[in-house]
Amino acid sequence: MSNSYRYVVKGCVIGSGILRYFDGEPPTTVEDPDGQTLYLESLRSKEGSRTACGTWPMTSTFAGCHPDDIPTEREHDEKHGLTGTQYKGDGDVVWNSPGHRRRWLESRGMHDRNAGYSDPVPK
Repeated sequence: MSNSYRYVVKGCVIGSGILRYFDGEPPTTVEDPDGQTLYLESLRSKEGSRTACGTWPMTSTFAGCHPDDIPTEREHDEKHGLTGTQYKGDGDVVWNSPGHRRRWLESRGMHDRNAGYSDPVPK
């Protein structure tokens, strides 16, 4: 049975990768159709479980802002000690991890209605 592995551009935080299927151990690099070298994003652990490939970083349009408000949002992030938050050109916000998302939402008084572990909860 083949396993799928995601390959991405080295150092790229935002963007899509490609999936490749391999039996056994996958190579650490592959070439995309344009000849660009892509790097393996995650491997199966020894127990056979996989990381949630493609879940993080997470992009949200709903929690984003108008493109003109991005500087104000960055000031708010600095004031609350939120480093690493990215904003796309259209104002969508990009979170790096579940904890980063939780802190970002809580700093704005937002929460998940059906919160689970590590999600922001109503206070």
